[in-house]
Amino acid sequence: MTKLIIFEILRGILIICNAQFLMSKNFCALFFVLILKIWVDRIISRKINLMSLNFQNKLRQKLHEIIFSEIESGKLLTLIFDCLEPFDEFFLKVLPNLISMIILLPMILIVTLILDPLTALIFFLTAPIAPFLLYLIGNSLKIKNQKAMEMLKKLNGVFKEILSAITTLKIFRQTDSAISKIKNSSEMSAKTTLEVLRLTFVSAFALELITTLSIALIAVTVGLRLIEDSICFEAALFLLIIAPEFYNPIRQTGVAFHVIVRCRESVAQLEEYKIGGDWEIRFGKKHIFKIADKNF
Repeated sequence: MTKLIIFEILRGILIICNAQFLMSKNFCALFFVLILKIWVDRIISRKINLMSLNFQNKLRQKLHEIIFSEIESGKLLTLIFDCLEPFDEFFLKVLPNLISMIILLPMILIVTLILDPLTALIFFLTAPIAPFLLYLIGNSLKIKNQKAMEMLKKLNGVFKEILSAITTLKIFRQTDSAISKIKNSSEMSAKTTLEVLRLTFVSAFALELITTLSIALIAVTVGLRLIEDSICFEAALFLLIIAPEFYNPIRQTGVAFHVIVRCRESVAQLEEYKIGGDWEIRFGKKHIFKIADKNF
């Protein structure tokens, strides 16, 4: 984890240098910085993928230990097939975004504050809007996600039950009723899942709108001040280049938020069967996880 933080700091420095060299038209240095940034991005991506793979392997080992225990078949299938995906998304989408928000945003804010306090003030005032919006829709999303998880458990249980009794159903010619039962459970599960996706798309659209309007606000203020000759062209260009980099982690907050909600539901399922270990840490009021591997 320490290496990830170091590489993220280096990535933030390269983003700022990229804007600086582009502003000064130093294309040789810009080319070198871009190559170095691609290299750093690849290292970060490889580290995160390796962390995700190691965690999933540990989780599968713990699931295999209870595979022959007296757990309801539907719940066991849900644990095996549906609890791993949110954790993989956590490492690939949420973790990089959290690191960027903790490290990259303050770095850009400090540099902007030194260069132009007014733009830094706009950054500071508009940044909390997205998290506040997600907080407002959090309870509704949590309820809908819990309902979708319950319907998925029910669907897995119905499918496993009918599959195990398929011979008996054929003997008594009840396959049509079994197919109808699976169809009804599948439709109910799909309906609850679509409700979650609908809310996800609405919140993602709202975040895109907020960040786009924030960038537009900065562009308008910088443009007007440039016309009034109250800011130099180089500083204005630097601010316009760096603004999208500042709002990019905020734009990804919507995806990260929904993944965290799904992770909490999966963790709740795992904790029910005491599946855990030294890779757990507290995240808010819930246990998420931590890779306790010295290789990181």
